[in-house]
Amino acid sequence: MDLHHAVASLGKSVKELNDLIEKEFSDSPDMDTKMFNEYAEALIELHTVKAELKVVYDSFAWKIQPKIDDYEPLTLENGLIEKSYNTRRTAWQHKDLASAVAQRISSMAIDMDTGEVKASTEEMITKLLDYIQPNYWKVGELRKIGLNADNYCETGDTRISLIIRKGKQEESNDYNE
Repeated sequence: MDLHHAVASLGKSVKELNDLIEKEFSDSPDMDTKMFNEYAEALIELHTVKAELKVVYDSFAWKIQPKIDDYEPLTLENGLIEKSYNTRRTAWQHKDLASAVAQRISSMAIDMDTGEVKASTEEMITKLLDYIQPNYWKVGELRKIGLNADNYCETGDTRISLIIRKGKQEESNDYNE
């Protein structure tokens, strides 16, 4: 079996699994404890497969990436592959950086010929968002100053996540059990 065929076969299996899951839940929306436990066990197995597939994908991508041009995307019939370089940055000195950016913004807001300040304080603070992309707002802190974060964003449905931790049983790669 060649690599392309193996990947296509895996894709077909994933679709079949998804169809089976959809059928199971449409045929029996109410489940007893035994059925629930079987589904939960299957979810843990699927989580393991997902983790193993990620390892395979990452390894494959690592092997192929040296052949991809650094500047030109590789365009194929079924898609495009492009290299992206990201540097992991941690332990930011947020206050120092924000202060440095604020100084620059303040300097840029002053007309060098007349000394006139061309931007209001609000405009300068808003300009700061050109240089920073906050990952989140401190909703509790905003509430303390009388601001409701929901008035400043689009809110969607609450998302529930499951955290799956592997048990202490023997690892098995046999998915045909």
